[in-house]
Amino acid sequence: MPLPQIAIGIVLFVFALYLILKVMKNVLLVIVAIVVLFMSYTFLYGSSPEVCTLPVIGTIINPICTFSSNPSGVIVAVKDIFYNTEVIATSRDSQNNLLVVSSNTGKFDLSGFHILVDGNEVGIKNNIPAVLKSGQTYVFSTNFSGSCTNVTIKTNQTESKPHSC
Repeated sequence: MPLPQIAIGIVLFVFALYLILKVMKNVLLVIVAIVVLFMSYTFLYGSSPEVCTLPVIGTIINPICTFSSNPSGVIVAVKDIFYNTEVIATSRDSQNNLLVVSSNTGKFDLSGFHILVDGNEVGIKNNIPAVLKSGQTYVFSTNFSGSCTNVTIKTNQTESKPHSC
């Protein structure tokens, strides 16, 4: 009785092997076509092409080109995933002091908050938490009552992008 099952298994294996070989042939043909394209470009223009500037291939591998040309960008991008704070809004309280709404958009906790208004540190009036957990939002009440153009929050781990007042 197991003979028909073995025969069906062999037929399925051969069919799967046939499909794999067809796919591998197509992949190999594409690789050969790309090599021929690069060689013809080199013969015509006298230099090898800049891969990132090619119309089709360049758009596909653009993230790799960007990261390889600027390695510090990789570090900043990874750091921003783990440690990031954003100024959501600014407002004024009843005494015309600046209120800054901030959120921890990173994955890890933030601590050591400082508010910078136009690049100068201002005092924080309310009791700030020692640690702002990931996803939490907090309203900082400052003792700044003048006019301003941008606000930045600086922590021990990161600094937010400037937000207009």
